Amino acid sequence: MDKPNPFDALSPAGRAFSENWQVCLLAGLVWSVVNIAVAAPTLILDILELSGTAAASSLGPDAEIAVTVFRALNAVFNFFVGSVLGIGLAQFSLKLADTGTAELDDLLPAIDRMPGALMAATIAVVLMTIGILACCLPGIAAYAATLFWPFFLVAERKGGLESVLLSVEVLRDNPLLMVLFGFFLMVLFLVGAGCCHIPSVAVVPFAYIVMAFAYRQVRPLEPLLDEG
Repeated sequence: MDKPNPFDALSPAGRAFSENWQVCLLAGLVWSVVNIAVAAPTLILDILELSGTAAASSLGPDAEIAVTVFRALNAVFNFFVGSVLGIGLAQFSLKLADTGTAELDDLLPAIDRMPGALMAATIAVVLMTIGILACCLPGIAAYAATLFWPFFLVAERKGGLESVLLSVEVLRDNPLLMVLFGFFLMVLFLVGAGCCHIPSVAVVPFAYIVMAFAYRQVRPLEPLLDEG
């Protein structure tokens, strides 16, 4: 039996995006605005430090500790928000792939999915960090191996660890194509991150829709998302 080609998801994803472009762009706009808003405080601090102003260079020890703590808390908050956005976009994209339509409120994931999302995202970040430190190719493989955990989490209501393990199985069953697919998505997200995230308004929802259709290749089930 031939293994599914994840790149075959591009065509139906393109049709789904074009038929629902308004809500897709709104979803991408929400993603971009939230990411920019969360990153803004740290960005402002970076600008102040790089500017070399007297105020930035004359900070005392207590102020430096406060800035360090603030950066750490902001990074944790950014990680949490990123996890929520990830499962929200997965839910939105699956609804679009399963039913042909989606609403903006499909971006709001169920509260009980949050702990699993944080666990899965943490494991994914650790795996990708190890892969990047090992070399570029293992980093891409680690990224590809963790692509589908948000979809297992919201569609099949798996736990965080189980969602990551199931995503790894997808890579193990089709390693070459999945690594190439992961690299393609990495490039796509990098394109979206350019020009102050402006391309992300279209690129991010499209990428998640592509992943949703690729996920349905390996989990061709009846629509699993709860209505309402």
